[in-house]
Amino acid sequence: MSYKSPEKLLYEYKLEGFEENWSPAMSANFATYTSLPSGEYKFLARAINSDGVVSVNPIEISFQITPPIWESIWFKILVGLGIIALMYGFHNLRMRKIRQDKAKLEAIVQERTEEIVAQKEEIQSYNDSLVERNAEVSQQKEEILTQRDDILQKAEQLSVFYKDSKEQNKKIGQSIRYAERIQKAMLPSERAVASYVPNNFIYHKPKDVVSGDSYWVGEIQDYTIIAAIDCTGHGVPGAIMTMASNLALSQIVNAEQISKPSEILSRLHVLIRTTLAQEESDIRDGMDLVLCAIDKQNKRIHFAGAKRAFLLVKDGKLESFKTDKHSIGGRSESVDFSDQSIPYDGETTFYLTSDGYQDQFGGSKNRKIGRKRFYSLLEETSLLPLAEQKERLATFIQKWQEEGDEEQIDDQVIIGFILSS
Repeated sequence: MSYKSPEKLLYEYKLEGFEENWSPAMSANFATYTSLPSGEYKFLARAINSDGVVSVNPIEISFQITPPIWESIWFKILVGLGIIALMYGFHNLRMRKIRQDKAKLEAIVQERTEEIVAQKEEIQSYNDSLVERNAEVSQQKEEILTQRDDILQKAEQLSVFYKDSKEQNKKIGQSIRYAERIQKAMLPSERAVASYVPNNFIYHKPKDVVSGDSYWVGEIQDYTIIAAIDCTGHGVPGAIMTMASNLALSQIVNAEQISKPSEILSRLHVLIRTTLAQEESDIRDGMDLVLCAIDKQNKRIHFAGAKRAFLLVKDGKLESFKTDKHSIGGRSESVDFSDQSIPYDGETTFYLTSDGYQDQFGGSKNRKIGRKRFYSLLEETSLLPLAEQKERLATFIQKWQEEGDEEQIDDQVIIGFILSS
């Protein structure tokens, strides 16, 4: 019951013994089932109010559908007895007719001698055909036995293959878990990130064991460089791309001493194409990312991006800055990116994200979170401490997936940090 908004009540139900999952939430308060097989069932129903609260204890009704008369044991017995009786009667009629025929044959044996001889020849011919048929059956039996031996041999081969596959899968699983350790070791630690930007949180949730989304933090001269990276694919291929991107950024910033965001992205594009040999191969994998350089001395933040927006929230209002529509890597030999720069004064929260969070399906209508809902969520949580923001983001998407009964479809990364003048 809901006294607040009774007209917004939704209902879910399922019939145990017939279906495993709850029905989609709907406003109708009845359910119809037809042609149920015999058996025992339990009908469960629960309500969801306008605040999304689900009934703790669903109502239930247990009932049984008895089998129809033709499925009962006594009916089957009667049918079986009837069939036996019919066969017995038919047999008696047949035997009676044979006796009558025999009497007739004995009465006219002399007159029907030639006919009997002819029938004997026909019978002999029939016997010969039976012998021939028996030979064919014997040959077929040998073929079946040969096929059986072949099937048994293949079954044994499949058993060996299954054991080998199981062992191979175990080795692959161990390799993937080791790759996870390597990937985590390559990502900046929380302590390292905090040394560059004290007020921060990093929400990083891979779809599989290893992730195609990553982040990078570094420092050069008077600039702190932060990037959120969304590589092509996920799982092992995506993880390899993240390692390539992180190594390339370390080379560009730390070794080549480049601090301008647009130049970093242009150089990263060239290095990824070179690393993947995209000039000669058909590999077109790459990445989308947003990268910023914090100039703490002049209280400005410079940024550039490849198909990912730069976000900030100040006084509870979110502002989104579009970046270039080029991805890193691909067919083009070189790509020019553009820089943007804004001052920061007062307390401002900045966000760098991949698209995995906003593209997640779920909710009562099984839709994407979407950019608008995601931005509204960032606005609502921006006034909370950063640790609570991260927790709210994790709780929201978990509930979103559960409502739609959806699995995670992509890797997710969100970086949030606060700068004050």
